[in-house]
Amino acid sequence: MPKIGYRTPWFKIDPTAFVGEHIVSKRGKTTIVGWGCHIYGDVELGEGILIGPNVTINSSVHPIKPNINIKDQKTIHKKIIIEDHVFIGAGATVLGGNTVKSGAVIGAGSVLTEDHIIKENEVWCGNPCKFLKKR
Repeated sequence: MPKIGYRTPWFKIDPTAFVGEHIVSKRGKTTIVGWGCHIYGDVELGEGILIGPNVTINSSVHPIKPNINIKDQKTIHKKIIIEDHVFIGAGATVLGGNTVKSGAVIGAGSVLTEDHIIKENEVWCGNPCKFLKKR
């Protein structure tokens, strides 16, 4: 998987985006990663996805437990699956443990906290991200 500024007939990554080493992508058509995006960890991308500018997709979550120093708490890795023809708007954040089904939309500036299943063709928006409507 290319890390930055790479283009093939099936995948385009803006030169200002960063895609980590463990990203899996189908060889679909026209998946686009916009400028300033950061994609880290155990992430599976479908085909025909549009990821707007400044989106963060990070499969690592950091729990905050009482009575334990933050720096001593272990990072947890939870797989993210983004299926075909999904649109993730500018500035959105997708955290670990989420599955976004085909045709779904995550609105600009939204924060999709961990462990959600976004159903096909649903639109979710906000911070925290919540169901808005079917498209």
